[in-house]
Amino acid sequence: VPSKPILTDVRYGSTRLAGPTAKIRWAGDSLTLGIASMSFSEQKNLVFRYRLWGLEDKWSETRTQEVRYTELSPRSYRFEVACLNLSSGRMSPVASFDINITPPWFMTRIFFALAILSVLSLAGLLWRWRVRRLVATQRELEALVFQRTQELNMRLRQPEQLQAEDERANHA
Repeated sequence: VPSKPILTDVRYGSTRLAGPTAKIRWAGDSLTLGIASMSFSEQKNLVFRYRLWGLEDKWSETRTQEVRYTELSPRSYRFEVACLNLSSGRMSPVASFDINITPPWFMTRIFFALAILSVLSLAGLLWRWRVRRLVATQRELEALVFQRTQELNMRLRQPEQLQAEDERANHA
């Protein structure tokens, strides 16, 4: 049975991570994991099988001693790696590393809730402004119609008044 692989170097961007677990703030950087095997005599027959739970379910294989993941989303991941001896088909115990990438402030649920609330508030304010403008325009039009109606009524009364004055003058 091949020996359990060792994680020689774990980096998120330029930040070196230590321990079996790490919590780091999202920065859009790459996660780079250095791996090695203590089975030096069987190095030609060894491949590393690895996967990153939270991103992939299936095992991948490589002969290189570095695995890189780019643009990981904020969430929890578990990197698992094992050595596979190709000649015997035997697999080593699994080594793992847990990483929790926390979201920046603009990717949090609170931010999304506040953004939605802001958009809804802005839409409400625009709607109220629009309704007020429509009501003001309606009042202006009503006042204009009232004024024009009064002017028309005055013009219609003028001939009647002139005719009434003429009749009075003729009777006198």
